[in-house]
Amino acid sequence: MQVGYIGLGVMGMPMATHLAQAGHALTLHDLESGVATRLADSLGGAASAAESPAEVGARSEVVITMLPNGEVVRDVTFGAHGLAQAMKPGTLLLDTSSAEPWITRETAQALAGKGVLMVDAPVSGAQWGAQEAELVFMVGGDAGHVQRIKPLLDCMGRAVFHLGGLACGHAMKCIDNLITAMTFSATAEGLVIGKSFGLDPAVMTQVLNEAMSRSLWNAAG
Repeated sequence: MQVGYIGLGVMGMPMATHLAQAGHALTLHDLESGVATRLADSLGGAASAAESPAEVGARSEVVITMLPNGEVVRDVTFGAHGLAQAMKPGTLLLDTSSAEPWITRETAQALAGKGVLMVDAPVSGAQWGAQEAELVFMVGGDAGHVQRIKPLLDCMGRAVFHLGGLACGHAMKCIDNLITAMTFSATAEGLVIGKSFGLDPAVMTQVLNEAMSRSLWNAAG
């Protein structure tokens, strides 16, 4: 596919690299000057850098975003020299950012007026998962649209879960983050309680890695 990629940080750079290695032609852009050019040079003829999101949109059939939140995705899409200025009807925005579901729906609704499609597919797996193509994708969108972009997801991860309609992926990511945060909080409180009773936190950690709490502890890690 002709794929655009916007957001080349610790997650986006290895994800884009996997796509190029799988044979997809990439157009790259990042807010930080020079990042896209350096990555494109390292990938040889498989990628080229773009000066703006609009240029990415004009040259791509699918544009992938990996950005800090939904507001940034919206700005990249509809701001000055944004994607929406140049994306053609039938092209698709695949947002892998961790974004707010309601902003995702607003963005998709505005894009639909231009004939542009959207799928949300936030990830779990952190930097190492991106580097090893071991990410887990939580996907929301029309089944046909999801099937269209699944080969791209398969290049970047080990599991793809279709949760339902648009923004369901981002809703699942919020839930996943909530459960992870609660697990971290409960683990920290348990260690503090144990230390106050005179237990060695290092030994407590060993116990947590072997006892019934192991599943939650490993999920948090």
